[in-house]
Amino acid sequence: MEEDDIQQKLYLYQVLRSEEEVLEKHVEDILKAILEVRTAEETMKEIRNSKEMLSSLGGGVFSFTNLADGRHVLVDIGAGVLVKKPIEDAKMILDAKIRKFESAMRESNEKLAKIKKEISKIEPELEMILNRE
Repeated sequence: MEEDDIQQKLYLYQVLRSEEEVLEKHVEDILKAILEVRTAEETMKEIRNSKEMLSSLGGGVFSFTNLADGRHVLVDIGAGVLVKKPIEDAKMILDAKIRKFESAMRESNEKLAKIKKEISKIEPELEMILNRE
């Protein structure tokens, strides 16, 4: 195998590994987002009949807060715009977000599988080259 071919294979391998790493991080981020949305759904169920709830202030600090309205929540609809919605409507919005996240995760996992397949083809070739030298 020519030196140029070896360099090209090595470069392709490095690019694929980099793409693999980026996609794995992306899938991890999507999973975190799904978990966050599901947590919000669970919290909405709990506040329906409550007068008080535990609110995160950030940095692992929480506070008990009084609920002015346990039937409505403010939902971020994008660009930092909040809209008051009944809990049932907010749940539908969150369910739609989860479906979008799941679709993005399927797409990313498909791309990741293709990249892993390409890597598995290149690795043995590179090992043979390195073992000859």
